[in-house]
Amino acid sequence: MRANAANTSGLALNVGFLLNENIGHKSLFTVDEAAPSLDPELQLSRLAGSVQLTRTPQGLYAAGRLHAGHTAECVRCLAPVPVTLEADIAELYSLASSADADTEFTISDSALLDLAPLVRELLVLDKPAHPL
Repeated sequence: MRANAANTSGLALNVGFLLNENIGHKSLFTVDEAAPSLDPELQLSRLAGSVQLTRTPQGLYAAGRLHAGHTAECVRCLAPVPVTLEADIAELYSLASSADADTEFTISDSALLDLAPLVRELLVLDKPAHPL
């Protein structure tokens, strides 16, 4: 299945059909974005991969891997260096009605699951500290 874009990043997935399925039901979403805008300081050339969503009693479990192209600055010569960032996703998204108020990993009342905050977090953590 192709991710239904509901925001500029293309990482908001319409999961209404999945919430009506039995526990254990799985659905695979493919992500392929040319230049996603997750963060002004994280310029990506491409974001691709897949995420499998599994229905659980608490909500949906997201598992998958995304790859992103990024250009960093070499710490020695200051030249642009292409870097591949990876986001290994393994997160439980709770239903909005049963979720804690302070968590951002929830499914909205309109049945949208936004992967952008999690993916941004994982990609920022994967950036090399001293690219060569």
